Amino acid sequence: MIAQTHQKENFIPGWMIYPLAVLIIILRAPDRCFMPQLWAEDGQVFLAESVSEGWPSIFDSYAGYLHFFLRLVAIWGRYMPLEWVPGFYYLGAIALLLLGMYLIQNSRIELPGKSWLALCLPLVVLPGATMFNLTNAQWYLAPAIVFLLLQQPPSTWRQSIYDTILIVCMGLTGPFIVLWSPLIALRLLWYKLGKFDIPVLLGAMTACGVQLSYILKSERIGGEGQALSAESASLADMLNMMIFRPWGHYFFGNFHNYIPYITGALGLLLVLVWFGLLLKLPKKLSQFNLAMLACGGVVLGTVLISWKANGFVPIFPGGQGERYYVILFIFATQSLVMLAFSQTAQVQKATLVLLSLAGITTLTTFSQPPLKYLQWERRINTAKANPKKNRLKVHPFDEWDLSLRYDREKNPNPWLTKDYILKDARPLDKKPDPTPEQDSEQ
Repeated sequence: MIAQTHQKENFIPGWMIYPLAVLIIILRAPDRCFMPQLWAEDGQVFLAESVSEGWPSIFDSYAGYLHFFLRLVAIWGRYMPLEWVPGFYYLGAIALLLLGMYLIQNSRIELPGKSWLALCLPLVVLPGATMFNLTNAQWYLAPAIVFLLLQQPPSTWRQSIYDTILIVCMGLTGPFIVLWSPLIALRLLWYKLGKFDIPVLLGAMTACGVQLSYILKSERIGGEGQALSAESASLADMLNMMIFRPWGHYFFGNFHNYIPYITGALGLLLVLVWFGLLLKLPKKLSQFNLAMLACGGVVLGTVLISWKANGFVPIFPGGQGERYYVILFIFATQSLVMLAFSQTAQVQKATLVLLSLAGITTLTTFSQPPLKYLQWERRINTAKANPKKNRLKVHPFDEWDLSLRYDREKNPNPWLTKDYILKDARPLDKKPDPTPEQDSEQ
């Protein structure tokens, strides 16, 4: 039954999804294309550390884990003129998104509407989430890991080596291989273990072990601060953040801002209907959908645990935490696509209603732009002419600024990014926080 559903998606050739994805990205965030700028960790972390350390920076952890593919783009950026770096990072982010799409579309797992499943990556954007930059590219690679872990085992050594390299590189890009490690066991339950599959599983477990070792040694586990307690937020806040507000937005868009509890309750009702539809699918397809949604839920659950006592503010939609919902909503949209390609007429009709509501939301939502042009190239030229004006501004906060220096005696005419010294620089007019001793004296 599932195999026959592939005929229904032939009205769009598979190769068309890639230029279509690029067009969607440009329309949703035109400033990234026509005025490329660095965003947050793009500058202070990936650019600065790639310049100061070179290739060894690929093993540097940030936020407690490795970012292999993101660091790789940053390292190659060292060999570009510094003026080109924001544009190069933008192209790198798009390339990584297209890689995630390619891995989903070409995964060895029989799923209906696979081209549309891949196209869900650039389609799902939340209001306020600043996507389509190198810093947030890992969120678009993460869904592909699920497809790699649950696809059919390789049947040749060539496929085995290819899968192993991919799963290791993907696993070392973000913490997701750790969060979704139970899928490795699920894979063993679904398929018979063969000799070609052993290297892939060993690669997945190795990547998981490496990331886990970094996470356990990070400040998020052993550093200062307390885990969230019952005093941090009320039960109503938690329900609003985890259920009513996100699902109200997913099905009703910005309309949720005007009557949040009504749309939130309707959104929750539609989620329950949707889960009922999943159970009507063939057993293995239903299991795959539930596994995807469980992975998205794990991301949100982990975020709750990892954040310190901030009253949940950072992960409320609209509180700069929209990226945490991206994976869950990508999986949700992919699940609806699979239901829409189902042969069961009743399931199709009900799903088309849900998909239409979600589609209107996602097609009328745009990635929040940085809104201002920071004149990256002009500032570099100014710094070359006047070493005292060496500040390179980076979105979104002043704390992300970089100071630009180079050795005039050694290299009076720097050309490549690697010729510079880039360090983070706090605003000159911002005083450091007082120490406890100074505070008590005051």
